[in-house]
Amino acid sequence: MATHKLSIKDLATELGVSASTVSRALAGLPSISPATQRRVRELAHTLNFRPNLLAAGLRTGRTGVIGVVVPCLTGHFFPEVLHSITTTASRAGLRVIICESNEDEYQEQQHVFWLLTAQVDGLLIASASATANAGHVASARRQGVPVVFFHQVEEPHRVDSVVLNNYQGAYDGVSHLLAQGCTRVAHLSGPAHLPVFRERQRGYADALRAHGRPPLARLVRTGRATLAAGRQQMLALLDGPVVPDAVFASQDVLALGAMQALRERGLRIPEHLALVSFASESVAALAESALTFLDEAGSEIGRAATHLLLKLLADSPAPARAPRCLVLSATLLVRSSAGVVGSNRPLAALPGVG
Repeated sequence: MATHKLSIKDLATELGVSASTVSRALAGLPSISPATQRRVRELAHTLNFRPNLLAAGLRTGRTGVIGVVVPCLTGHFFPEVLHSITTTASRAGLRVIICESNEDEYQEQQHVFWLLTAQVDGLLIASASATANAGHVASARRQGVPVVFFHQVEEPHRVDSVVLNNYQGAYDGVSHLLAQGCTRVAHLSGPAHLPVFRERQRGYADALRAHGRPPLARLVRTGRATLAAGRQQMLALLDGPVVPDAVFASQDVLALGAMQALRERGLRIPEHLALVSFASESVAALAESALTFLDEAGSEIGRAATHLLLKLLADSPAPARAPRCLVLSATLLVRSSAGVVGSNRPLAALPGVG
């Protein structure tokens, strides 16, 4: 014998209200009183009712689901951002589908196309390629699906986006090192084609120029943003013709790799070398030396990007308007890793260096 599948109409009959009231209550719409929403949800829980999201989406044009695409799920930054996104979205009654592009533009495109097929209401994208004009993004716009970029995008002021002021953060971090008396500030950077790292390198170079110290190419190392890369870049600097007395790292894993290299050479922070890095507070707390860092504001970025998407959804269909770009500050938190360098000897004279 076939089992009757519960429907919204069944709940409505049991409660003595209309089916539309039950539907709105389950969606958490403010037009339904909190007391009615509670009655509906309690009965739905008691009867183990699960709404058909696809059918609801066909009726209302909304599924109550948003899609998020990030380059990676490792490290500390993106998990922190995603936690903030899911928390903020849940409070607004939305569910979240998370996709990882593995820093691959093709995978990102495929994820977006799939999310659009799944009828998501909106998209949050931290792009692998930093482009805001690729075919998958244009497809979302043609379908009227709002898109908010975060963390990484070329020309953020031309699209709806939430980004960190990477240039100013780098400028402030390097200026702090110079104010401590450091004279040979090296830079460990991620891939130069990505705007996040490009802006941080620009801030590094401009801070040096502003303090009368032209940047030296031999003190800049670029490559993958990994722990192993940070270690190798630091070892290369220590073996190079100009040995730094300070390092500005564009990402926390690079700073941790640099610390590993210094430890291998018997060098201490900040006695032999000062260090400042972009990082999250959770990573900074793990460093063996209290790390002076520029807070990447992962939680704030996730929360702000979700709020912006919610605003765009509330305004749908979107009127003609200028893009909204929110730029967050990278706060410099000074710890002991960027104190005054304790050794008056050049690093090249220290054991294990050069």
